[in-house]
Amino acid sequence: TGFARVTTRTLIKHLYTNYGRINANALTDNENMMKKPWDVTSPIELLFAQIDDGQDYAMAGGEPYTNPQLVRLGYYHNIEATKCMEIACCEWWAKPATDNKTCANLKVDMKAAH
Repeated sequence: TGFARVTTRTLIKHLYTNYGRINANALTDNENMMKKPWDVTSPIELLFAQIDDGQDYAMAGGEPYTNPQLVRLGYYHNIEATKCMEIACCEWWAKPATDNKTCANLKVDMKAAH
């Protein structure tokens, strides 16, 4: 009651500003969630959502990840660790250094391979 003319966005912003403090422990927990092993029998989009959600949380905590860090978290801690897409992984790393080895390109290549 009393909030009929307040938008949802305004309410969420108020809650986040006043109660949503992200500390170092929460950021560490977030990174551990980003490293959580991916189940290869599930859609690869779930892995991408895990990485994207973690990036969003880290940005909200004031410590965003760089593109190489996101590739490391998505590739080394998840995709390569499964050993299920070895050919695609070899092709990814065989690309010339001039290719854009970004998180977005990793998603495209690994989605096609999956």
